[in-house]
Amino acid sequence: MIPGFGDGGAQIQCIRLLNALQEIDGLDLHLVRFRKGEIHDAALQTRRLRIHDLVPRSHFDPRLLFDAARTVRAIRPDIILTWQIVCDVFGPVLRMASRGAAWVMTERDSAYPNGVRFRLRMLLGRFADAIVANSDAGIALWAGRNDMVMRADNIVASQIHETRPREKLVLAVGRLEAQKNILSTLAGFCALAPKRPDLAFAIVGQGSLGETIDDVVATRGLGHCIVRPGFVKNPAAWLGRAAALVTMSRHEGTANVLLEAVQAGIPILASDIAPHREILGEDYKFFLPLDATPETIADAIETLLDLADPVRDFACARNRLAAMTPDRVAQRYLDIFRMARTPPALMIGPFPPPVHGAGLVTEATTNLVAASGIRARRLSTSPGTLHRGPTYHIRRLRACLIALVAILTASRATKTYLVLSGGWGLAYDLILTVAARLRGFEIVFHHHSFAYLDRRSPLMATIIALAGHHQHHIVLCSAMARKLSERYANCGAVTVVSNAIHLPAASPSPRAGPLRTIGFLANLTRDKGIDTFIDLVALLRARGHATKAVIAGPAAEAGITDLLQNAQERLCGIEWLGPVHGKARESFFAQIDLLVLPSRYANEAQPLVIIEAQDRAIPVAASQRGSIATMLLDDPGLRLDPVASDLSGLVETIKALAGDSEAMADLRRRTLVLARDRRRCDDAQREQLVALLAPTTAPATNPLPLDGRRLPLP
Repeated sequence: MIPGFGDGGAQIQCIRLLNALQEIDGLDLHLVRFRKGEIHDAALQTRRLRIHDLVPRSHFDPRLLFDAARTVRAIRPDIILTWQIVCDVFGPVLRMASRGAAWVMTERDSAYPNGVRFRLRMLLGRFADAIVANSDAGIALWAGRNDMVMRADNIVASQIHETRPREKLVLAVGRLEAQKNILSTLAGFCALAPKRPDLAFAIVGQGSLGETIDDVVATRGLGHCIVRPGFVKNPAAWLGRAAALVTMSRHEGTANVLLEAVQAGIPILASDIAPHREILGEDYKFFLPLDATPETIADAIETLLDLADPVRDFACARNRLAAMTPDRVAQRYLDIFRMARTPPALMIGPFPPPVHGAGLVTEATTNLVAASGIRARRLSTSPGTLHRGPTYHIRRLRACLIALVAILTASRATKTYLVLSGGWGLAYDLILTVAARLRGFEIVFHHHSFAYLDRRSPLMATIIALAGHHQHHIVLCSAMARKLSERYANCGAVTVVSNAIHLPAASPSPRAGPLRTIGFLANLTRDKGIDTFIDLVALLRARGHATKAVIAGPAAEAGITDLLQNAQERLCGIEWLGPVHGKARESFFAQIDLLVLPSRYANEAQPLVIIEAQDRAIPVAASQRGSIATMLLDDPGLRLDPVASDLSGLVETIKALAGDSEAMADLRRRTLVLARDRRRCDDAQREQLVALLAPTTAPATNPLPLDGRRLPLP
């Protein structure tokens, strides 16, 4: 679906794609458009294409949406491909009207102004089954909004034979709009024209800045050498006469004129933006910054014209163009259509940011599922911050609403994977559960909290009651499975999958000798026990122990930074590293002999940091909350009560280990044995997890249905 084939590179590309798809057998192609008789209509082949012309009074005629939906319902397509903003905002309604089609949206640019219609498109595009971008910058535009964004190149026209320029003509081609930065190009032309009377300049195209350009040229008295022929159907004729092309666009998808200039062997002066670098290559020498002065542009044009072989740097561009043939690009679109028709697993959970255990496991689970060949669609319920407040809840509600709309508008889904919250966050999960049940989707719940297991939660009971007979539950340990079944007898099937499967096994720490350093790693909050850890250090100092304390993690609530600074001032030997990732995280573990986690966090489950430490043969002392009791050695001095209220046993254990290298070596050895025993089930649990989220029935193997269903493009 497209408004029409008026002026613009996007419209030309749509025609080329339609023409290429008509060469493929087995496709029933339909074109829905709002305007006919436009500039490029003659280039469209119609021998295997059915055209449906709608007749709106304007782009914003409210009847247009109803007419489009009625037309799509009559066609009953398998794929709806929308082209340009007006059609893109219709996408969700058209998908619902089609009763099962996949909606694929095209991205032909890489940036947009902050207008209402552009913001609406960016919002609705989150719910597309796939987005096809023609540039890496276009893919980046959708990062964090829709993870089903794929690349498909432009289709280049038939080869334009390289010819020697017949005129000393400097050319600019494109819509005369702010996006194309045409006034900067004009300023460069005006700066060069008086110095080079042997040159002619042409600005080919039409748009809202046409009259402004005419006024500038007239005011400068340069009408004899700078011409504006307006729109031309065949820019190749002008390229064949030109000595150079100048394009200073602020943003692009993939510019047709750039490709055609490379084909024609015309030297190019281009703005330094990512889509231009994608075509011309990182080593191309004739890029200018967007804020280049008129004099800089003029000097660069002169340099380009004076080169003996100005197109010798086109090797990268010509390699790119070799893949932009009609058959290859059409096949790429068919591959994307096949993917879009494959039912996805809706992966709903608190994806980072912020970084915490449940978020990391949610992301790792999704990556594992996707790597197994299952189409996984990410829908984050994360508010993006750890700091509670009014904006926290607004962001959380917004994320929940986006996930809700995604469930309700999904064309199809195999499974809905939902990471459950703790406490009142279950209210959001209840809404999503009801939506998934109404759509008939199977639900796989992933539990990361003991809060509703230690005490029965009416919200959790309602979620389980409404989830239906085909619900499945993933828990972290056998204790969690037992409590879930005891508290909620109708919960259905339960599978144990440890968080350990998502962490690569690490090599044991090379540290030896007695205990010298204790460590704390978490998001620094009082519930996570940072204040208790500081109390532990104070008790050690009071008994004359100089054991070093290393703290890592971000301050995640008010007052924590002051708490740490005060502790460092009154207690010697405390180091705060701040957030640690990658090598910095490895460095933290390399410094410590004992990890201490005196958590009283209500939703504590199976902390990743304990698994990381034990894999490295680092013993752990922690509160016996959630699954932690099943993760620790049996040594009483390392097992704290659930709220870490009594630290005396731990203090005595640290005192003993600080003076006994053999006891510390034995503790490290037993910790490593415990960790390796846990790892024995990793492969089997990964397979179980993937199986839970695999499609109930295998998707069709044909790239597109060929059974009489129809494919309306675009």
